[in-house]
Amino acid sequence: MKLTLHPDAAKNYNEKAESLIRDLVPDPYANRPRPQNIEPGIFAEELPRRAIIDLQVPDSYMDGFGKEIGKYFNDGSGNVGLFDDGYRNLVRLAESMQNNRVLRDAVSSELLKDLIFNWIKANHSQPSQSSMTEFVLAECENQINEFELWIPVSNLLLFGSEVTVGRVTFKTVTKNMLDAYLGDMAEMSSEARIGSKRIRSELQGYAAAAMNVIAEPRRAYEIVYEEAEKALSLLRFYSPVNFDPTRVCYVSILGEQHMDSFHRLQIQNGKIMNYSTGLVDWSSPYWQLDQSYIDDLKRSGLNVLSDLLMKRDRTDFQQKLLDALLQYSKNCLSRDASDKLVNILVALESVILKDENEPLGKNIGERMAALIGSTVDERKRILSNIAKTYSLRSSFVHHGKRISVDELQTLKDFMMNAWRSLGSLIDLHYKNPTLTKDQFFADLEERRLSY
Repeated sequence: MKLTLHPDAAKNYNEKAESLIRDLVPDPYANRPRPQNIEPGIFAEELPRRAIIDLQVPDSYMDGFGKEIGKYFNDGSGNVGLFDDGYRNLVRLAESMQNNRVLRDAVSSELLKDLIFNWIKANHSQPSQSSMTEFVLAECENQINEFELWIPVSNLLLFGSEVTVGRVTFKTVTKNMLDAYLGDMAEMSSEARIGSKRIRSELQGYAAAAMNVIAEPRRAYEIVYEEAEKALSLLRFYSPVNFDPTRVCYVSILGEQHMDSFHRLQIQNGKIMNYSTGLVDWSSPYWQLDQSYIDDLKRSGLNVLSDLLMKRDRTDFQQKLLDALLQYSKNCLSRDASDKLVNILVALESVILKDENEPLGKNIGERMAALIGSTVDERKRILSNIAKTYSLRSSFVHHGKRISVDELQTLKDFMMNAWRSLGSLIDLHYKNPTLTKDQFFADLEERRLSY
């Protein structure tokens, strides 16, 4: 894959790289003892210089939290490198290059940072014939390849079916795939068998987000991970969990499913008499999608959302809608009802308020009523529910009061109204693919005035 930067952009990047050579300084940590401990609760930016060198890897210094804070090399007389402002300028240059449309979808900022520093190392004492961008682009081209990458998903069962959302296709990790990868159990050591069983328990029979991408390896995984998260968020819009404030969806990228467990010790006379552990939520964590279920989801609008996610030239309304849906999806991952409420309201406010200066409850209620209320009585019920809902929000945000059992029905009604409202926006986008934000609010105002 050939990478070519605009001459003006290349000139700008090269000048900044040359200035980084002048930022090289002797290693300020070379003769300092490494600290025994980092005091808990202190952020990296607040650490004194003596406490920064907690973890060291070749050519890099890391702070106590594993974040790189300097790069160095030996020039024959000692270690020199980029630290403090010099290192931050290196990071800024790498991020600026990565944001260039030529490199954005092919190269990670981490790789660019490493390659720029390699060029600095090679040129600090005797400049070569190649500029920084020539060197870096050539190295990037050598690493760019086409990859098929799968990101495992927790608790999603497809029963041999596949479903595509945006650039991602959810597929099943099969026994045959794992057999070929893990090998014959009979020939393994006992330790290897334990590891193999753990891998099978996590992967076998479950879905994974699959995607083909052309990039260098680190950027390829970044892209697939980002696309998988977006696709899962849109898929979760159709989860039954969205209608019940007491339930949690555990379908997420593997490792992020947050299945809380409890651990208890019973003590008598200073001795442990009993140790018990288990899951906090005993409801089934699985979401099972067979082909008929997937077909229903497509007819209900999943295909529309998939196309929206693929779309590159979105209108301002389409972008607002997509952002709102991605925010909304966080509600079904939350265990606490108050957290669900806040996530849903943030999603709604972001798409059906004109700006942050509009009054919240009144406009949200009237616009939701205009979107989904088919009769006067239904619109009145929606307005009443929104008033109660914002009272719950105010009690939580301003006074820390959690939603009680007696208030769950209000939240349950609101969750249904919110889901229907977002569904109506998806339908509006489908019927008018060029709909803009101004057109949407004009149409909404006509609906409100036609009560």
